[in-house]
Amino acid sequence: MHGFPYEMKLLLNHLVKEKYFNIATLNQRLRCFDFSYTEVSDKPSELDDKVLKNPGQKIRQSASKMWMLAVYLPLLIGDLVPEGCEFWDLYMLLLRICSIAASWQIQPDTIPYLSILIEEHHSKFRELYPDKTIIPKMHYMLHYPRQIVLYGPLIYSWTMRHEAKLSVIKRASSHGNFKNICFTVAKRSQHALCYHLNCGKPFLAVSLQVSTMSVEVPSAKESKEL
Repeated sequence: MHGFPYEMKLLLNHLVKEKYFNIATLNQRLRCFDFSYTEVSDKPSELDDKVLKNPGQKIRQSASKMWMLAVYLPLLIGDLVPEGCEFWDLYMLLLRICSIAASWQIQPDTIPYLSILIEEHHSKFRELYPDKTIIPKMHYMLHYPRQIVLYGPLIYSWTMRHEAKLSVIKRASSHGNFKNICFTVAKRSQHALCYHLNCGKPFLAVSLQVSTMSVEVPSAKESKEL
């Protein structure tokens, strides 16, 4: 997730330390924020003040909730941060990078601009957080421009949908089965698919059209010849 949990935790700790707001204010705004009906299922969970202060713990959110929190954070607390805050500007720089990385279409002129943004972000991060390390996900960002040149927009190869499917598998496997977990996961996945197919509600991006067809079964003699 582009290092959002790591960098967001550093940012929130700094803003709270500067007494621009507290975590209770952020959580209250998070509860009252008007998410659209398509986003309610991915509404971020409230943050724990103890987790933010503990260097050994990370912000625990699912991938979709973390993405939602990262995108809407400027709307939640942006008015509480004074203009010219370099730590906030660094976070906005990360959002700009991620908005390009998550675009469905990217113009060729945008690729060198993305390289400049990534270089500026990493240099600024080292300047503002000199005692913090560059994590692997931040290093991978250096390869974004070349990956876009070779394979096109990164949105076509990101793992968000795989993370969503993995969360379903995790829930299906967390019921004390220690003998044949693969069978349990497959069976419950089939049950879920049958439910969606029979409930009458569309759950696919495109509608399915099924028509009858006839299949000619070869005779025994023809089968031997084959």
